[in-house]
Parts: sequence; structure tokens; C-alpha cells
Amino acid sequence: MRRTIAICAVFVLVVAGAVVGLRLRDAGAPSRSGLVAKRNPTPRPTPTAAPTPEPTATPLPAQVMNQVPYTPQAPFDNWDAAHEHYCTAADTLMVEDFYKGDRESVIPPAVADQQMGAIIARDRQVWPGVLSLPLASVAQTAQAMFGLTPTIEPVTLANVERALAGGHPVLVALMTHGDPGGAAIAPYYGSDNVHHVILLIGYDATRNVVYANDPGFMQGRDYTYSWSTLTPAIAQESPRYDPSQEMLYFTG
Repeated sequence: MRRTIAICAVFVLVVAGAVVGLRLRDAGAPSRSGLVAKRNPTPRPTPTAAPTPEPTATPLPAQVMNQVPYTPQAPFDNWDAAHEHYCTAADTLMVEDFYKGDRESVIPPAVADQQMGAIIARDRQVWPGVLSLPLASVAQTAQAMFGLTPTIEPVTLANVERALAGGHPVLVALMTHGDPGGAAIAPYYGSDNVHHVILLIGYDATRNVVYANDPGFMQGRDYTYSWSTLTPAIAQESPRYDPSQEMLYFTG
């Protein structure tokens, strides 16, 4: 009997010790929810990067003047039937001299006449019988003969000023008597209203004027035109030659 009681007492002590051990272990260990919380901490919001500011367009200068060598389309003042159609050749030659770094004020007449003749000869070979070329054809000739890269855009004052400020003279097609009422846009033109292409070389935004090397008369170097004068002349030309009212400039 005593032995049985002793065994029972030992059993009770063992069981009690086990219970106490379990409670102590549980008290010292984190709960499952605590483990989960440590493994999956509450996410912190990712800092939002400050938006990149849009680049501010650099305003164009108020005045620009590119020093482009000049030639009239009749350098010896010989306005015969051939030279009447040399305007695009003169524009192309002036641009080509500008991009090759020539800054003389006037191209020597003999040199200009010979080189314009070569340009016209190429034009007549490619477009036989066509005397008044659209700007797209002028672009093709300049690219083929001089390696100039053409850009054609809508002819607006903003586009003209942007190109000129970037150092690119601009070719613009118009009618010589495109002023309202059929008046000549410059007093040096003859009586006929003809298709013509001039080379714009600068502008003055404070006066709303552009400067041209106009090959259509001997006084055309650095000639001043108001934009309000050129606008109707350009519009009058477009239905016949350049329906999109475009302008042309090159990069060397």
C-alpha cells in the first residue's frame, strides 16, 4: 500500500512539473500571431519622387541677322528671259556659300552667274520645260548638288523665326505683286505679277519685320519686309505652286 501511494505521489509530481514547464515555455515564447506580425511587418508607404519639371523653352532672341553672301539672279543687271527664272538658283547658291563658311557680302558676279547657270542646267535636265519650280524641287536640287539636308515646314512667322534663330536661312515662295490690290511688294519689281522665291536671313520681332536677300532686284541685299506684306503674297502664290504654303531651309 505504501509503495502504491509513493508511486502515485511521484506521478502527481511529474505531471505537475510538466504542466508548470509548459506554462513557463508558453510564457517565454511569442504567439503565432506575433511571429506572423514580425515576418510581415506593416508596409510603409513608398516615398513619392518629386515630379521632373518640364524643360522651359528658351525664348528666341528679339533680333537675328545671319550673314549670308548675296547675289541677284541677274548679277550683271542683265534681266533677259533666262535670268528672269534664276531666283531659285540664286537662293540655292547663297545658301550653299553660307554653309560652306563664306561670309563675303556679295558673291562676285562672274562666279555667281557661272554657278547659277550650272544649277539651272541641272533643273532643266531633271524637269524639262518647268521654269518655276516648287520648293520641293529646289530642295532636291540643293541636296543632289551640294549635299544640303532640306527641311520643309508650314510657312508661319514662328517657324521662320525659329529657323533663323537656329542659323538656317529660309526660302519662301510668293507672288511679286501679292499686296492687296495687286501692288508690288517692293518698288523694284517690274509690272508683271510673277512667281518668285526669296531668301530670308533675319528678323526683328520688335518691329514685326524680316530681312531678306531678295535676288529679284539689284538692291535686294538685306532687304526689309514687314511680315504683313509677305503674308498675302505667300497666300496668293500657294494655289498655283506650293498648295501647302510651305517654307524651306537646309542644314549643312
